[in-house]
Amino acid sequence: MSRLAPLEPESMPPRQREAYEDLIANQRGGVRGPFGVWVRSPGLVIALRRLMKFYYEESVITEDIRELAIIITTRHMGAAYAYSAHEAQALASGLTPALVAAVMTGETPTEGTDLELCVYRYCTELLETKKASDAAYQEAFTLLGEKGVVDLTALVGFYTAISLTLNAFEIPPVT
Repeated sequence: MSRLAPLEPESMPPRQREAYEDLIANQRGGVRGPFGVWVRSPGLVIALRRLMKFYYEESVITEDIRELAIIITTRHMGAAYAYSAHEAQALASGLTPALVAAVMTGETPTEGTDLELCVYRYCTELLETKKASDAAYQEAFTLLGEKGVVDLTALVGFYTAISLTLNAFEIPPVT
């Protein structure tokens, strides 16, 4: 059970109600997960939705690599809602069941493309040490390019923030 009281749209201030209705109309999944928290701060939810839209529509990071980075990050952060919600998306994006299973169980993947294994190493190193070694950075730069490494690094940071939000407010996993 979440630490937050259920939302009551009829008692929301106008700006919050507008953000709430926009989420219902336009956000896949509606007002659940982190959006159910962020909608309590309308300016925040609007800004973070723009960032999320960037990752889904404009980033050079492909869907499979995005989903891999998301499950690596949310699993590392212990955000059960997020990693359970993204497991099916990771599989649907074309990642192999063996790769997804390894990440979901906290094991180091032994199978995957060079890019997938590079992303696993880069994200894991970033999360565990709070930085990237020269070797990890160079490998990611070679495979993703400068913009790709920038987008990937910021994606890990964004999903770290999402994970902290879900964990702080005790948002339960998707069932």
